[in-house]
Amino acid sequence: MARRNDETSGDILHTAPQSLRAGANRLHFDRVVELFIRIRRDCDAAAAELGLTSKDDGLAAVQFLADAILDAVHREREKQSRAVQPRRKSGQHESTKRFKEDWDATYSRELKYQRATPATLTKWIDELENALRVGRTKSGKPISALEAKEIRAYRARLSDRRSSLEQKKPKKPTKGEVKSKLAQQFVDTGFYGKPRGDQDALNYISEKRKRAGRGIRKGKQKPARG
Repeated sequence: MARRNDETSGDILHTAPQSLRAGANRLHFDRVVELFIRIRRDCDAAAAELGLTSKDDGLAAVQFLADAILDAVHREREKQSRAVQPRRKSGQHESTKRFKEDWDATYSRELKYQRATPATLTKWIDELENALRVGRTKSGKPISALEAKEIRAYRARLSDRRSSLEQKKPKKPTKGEVKSKLAQQFVDTGFYGKPRGDQDALNYISEKRKRAGRGIRKGKQKPARG
């Protein structure tokens, strides 16, 4: 995925909404392209580090994200066509709540993944294959085309992990090691702020989680205005 030159970018932006082409908003296009280039490079590096057998993992990651974005846009369009959506309050409380939810869900999932044995991975793979075969989740929810693509991608990741464990038999990481590596990944995304001074990623994320928890509890304690 090579960097686009100005001429090519101009051709693509010719049909873009005027608001995107107005003033400094033009920079958003270049930043999105740079982000996808960075994602591909980082995923390719991670695939090499993990010894994955899949080819062009970074490009597959970029395509997956692009498909997910398009699917989200289509669903939003459908919601708008059905009814006018009520305005949602935004602010620090929403952002800190979203960060805490992202961390808790990702850490729990990554901890199980990193510490899973080949037998556990085989069990998960079988469950995913069965879900794809019947077209429904374990709870009975129908699987959409995008969800099926996500499941297949995750199944491939589990298969690669199982092969790596069977061949190299690496030492099972501790909870602290998983948490430290994930904290660095959260910081590297740029979505959750950056540590200051000599603060490392793990301490930064830990303090951010504590502040998020306090902010959420404080928001719940506020009396309703009547």
